[in-house]
Amino acid sequence: MASWNQPQEEAAAQKIQIYSTSNTGVSPFWRDKYERDAKKYWDVFYKRHQDKFFKDRHYLDKEWGHYISGAGKKEILEVGCGAGNTIFPLIATYPDVFIHACDFSPRAVNLVKTHKDFTENRVSAFVCDLTIDDLSKHISTSSLDIVTMIFVLSAVSPEKMPLVLQNIRKVLKPSGRLLFRDYSVGDLAQERFAGKDQKISENFYVRGDGTRAFYFSNDFLTSLFKENGFDVEELDLCCKQVENRSRELVMNRRWFQAVFYVTGGLNSSSCNEASVKVDLFGQESVKPEVAENALKESVNNFEVDLSESVASEMFGISSPEDNEMIEVNPRGCSLKIRVLSKEYQHTCKSTGLMLWESARLMADVLARNPTIVAGKRMLELGCGCGGICSMVSANSADLVVATDGDPKALELLNRNVTSNLKPPFVTNCLQID
Repeated sequence: MASWNQPQEEAAAQKIQIYSTSNTGVSPFWRDKYERDAKKYWDVFYKRHQDKFFKDRHYLDKEWGHYISGAGKKEILEVGCGAGNTIFPLIATYPDVFIHACDFSPRAVNLVKTHKDFTENRVSAFVCDLTIDDLSKHISTSSLDIVTMIFVLSAVSPEKMPLVLQNIRKVLKPSGRLLFRDYSVGDLAQERFAGKDQKISENFYVRGDGTRAFYFSNDFLTSLFKENGFDVEELDLCCKQVENRSRELVMNRRWFQAVFYVTGGLNSSSCNEASVKVDLFGQESVKPEVAENALKESVNNFEVDLSESVASEMFGISSPEDNEMIEVNPRGCSLKIRVLSKEYQHTCKSTGLMLWESARLMADVLARNPTIVAGKRMLELGCGCGGICSMVSANSADLVVATDGDPKALELLNRNVTSNLKPPFVTNCLQID
């Protein structure tokens, strides 16, 4: 006989888990959404940051100039061109190169086309999703001398990376090179992700803005390329400390820099030389301290892609660009409050950086009924970054204390109080034992 609660059990089984449980990582619902809307998240990224996020990559000549220079015109493809931070340093340095540039974000491609140095005689920019679109419809088969992939493959889900490499292989000459730089496991960014529920799969994480990042191991990287028609010519594991002295912070960055070529496209002497370099710098069986010491001298010549926004992600420092200003109007009051921007709210664990509807409702009640707190001493627990109930009450109460357990929320609260209230007020960190 069926139990009386069978319908409820069936309904529960059909529920979709939207929010992840503690320490389980991203739920299947959000994992699928991040994959489905990957283009949208990057489009929003470029809408927000324009061309201000990444620095121009002027290190390309120093690191790979011997591949790019030489007699004859070279054709290059920049995969994931973004705002053109690789393109324009290259055309400025090498007058004989022609660059094909693609990105699956239409907004990114538009940033390239509207750049002051863009010219159709030197650059062809087009929208292309290499996991879906056929690259040979834009570029002739086996026509490219060089393909650059700089911090781009890590944004692709691991199961679709083979599609990208197979697409590229079709348009690269047998003698061509693929120049690669991307994140390594053990990078500080990955360590920071480990303490949050932002893990999608092994070494694959989602950032607060919905964009994603994969961290490569040596074994995964070499296997990925070899299984899709490439061999390794050079592979270096690069380790560098980036220091912010004013904040007394040190950031340990780790990334791979590599050169690949189409299998069978080079002579055997090149292959032998490559295997030695991989054994020296890339093998994970080598103790980390040995690998880092071996690279210490050479890595000082490397430049790191770093911007204020990247630093804020690494250090957990809130960037002003992550926030948006909203206006709140409880009866008789007008407050301008900075809160976390909407595109970050679905993955940010700090709920105190948001302004909840319940706070708006309570602030309106207090504004309409000032006698509730008039002449009294008021304590607001869990005020978040807005603190609007406390600010409304400050007009009538004898003393108002707003508290929250989140240091980031309190930092933003201090800014909001300063911009909306007249002194005197005091901001302190409250420790409850």
